[in-house]
Amino acid sequence: MRRTDRASSGNGAGTVSKPLARWRRIRVALALFVLWANFVLGAQVSTAAPVPATQMCGQSQPSSLKTGLSEVRGFAIHGVKLWALLFYQPPAVAGADLKIVVRVTGSGPFHIKAVGPEGQTVKHTWMEYHSGSNWNRPGDEWGTGWQLPTAGCWHLRVTRRSTSGNIWLAVVLGP
Repeated sequence: MRRTDRASSGNGAGTVSKPLARWRRIRVALALFVLWANFVLGAQVSTAAPVPATQMCGQSQPSSLKTGLSEVRGFAIHGVKLWALLFYQPPAVAGADLKIVVRVTGSGPFHIKAVGPEGQTVKHTWMEYHSGSNWNRPGDEWGTGWQLPTAGCWHLRVTRRSTSGNIWLAVVLGP
């Protein structure tokens, strides 16, 4: 015969096993935490001003290289490394032909699109896989061409199999 530890429920109505009582306390605590988080986050979302596009683009500040080019570190999920090499002097000019080389770790087909400040999408004007390079960043490399039609904060949305990432770019009106 198995012995089971039991604790009184406190009202004399019966007994509840210690693991079950502990599980109920955890569920109640978790439910209270979720309610609190929804209240706090909901209040922040409803009262916060929209984030300006320039702040979003500030997440990926270009760094100058000794070659005279600039590179931008992207933000990706699942430990993926994402970089862009800019063959123009940042910020980009709306409507200009832009060459951007992208390196990304991971496996599977490479997909990329540009998403503009109003959510509009633009497809690259050309794309080619690079089998070799002297740019010292991890991952596979593709050259891409772009014409981003409007000024604002754009991001290149990169996907490979089960991962994705973004490279944020500031685009300004030309002279």
